[in-house]
Amino acid sequence: MMQLWITAASTLPYTDDIGRSVVDALLKMAYHNKLLPHIPVLAWDWLKERPVFPSSCWGLKWGAYSGVVQMVRKLRDFELVASYLFVVWSGWTDLHPKACLTMMALIREELCGIGEAAGYRADLIQRLDYVLSQSDL
Repeated sequence: MMQLWITAASTLPYTDDIGRSVVDALLKMAYHNKLLPHIPVLAWDWLKERPVFPSSCWGLKWGAYSGVVQMVRKLRDFELVASYLFVVWSGWTDLHPKACLTMMALIREELCGIGEAAGYRADLIQRLDYVLSQSDL
C-alpha cells in the first residue's frame, strides 16, 4: 500500500502544498514502528524539498521521535539527513529530550567530518540557533 502511495505521489508535480502533505503523511507513518520498515526509500527523497510546516503539524511532532531519526540516519544520505533536520525544525515547538539527544548524536557522528557533510553543518547550526531562540531555550 505504501509503495502505491509513494508511486502515486511521485507522479505529481511538486508544489508546497503537495510537498507538505506527502512529508506530513510520511512522518506520521514513520512514527509507527510497525510501518517504518515498510516505507520505500524513494519516499524519503520528498524531505529534500524541505517543506516548511506550522508548529501545529502532527507530522513534525511524530517525525521528531528518536526512532524516525535513527531510520533517517540508516539511509546514509547526508543531504537527506540535513533536509530531515531542517524539516523537523521548521516548526518545532515540542522538544523531546530523547529525540534531541538522538539528533545531536546524528549531527556529531554523521555531519562532523570533512567532505560532503561539512557543507551542511553551518546551515544546521544557524537553523537550530534560530529554532531554540524562538523556543526561549
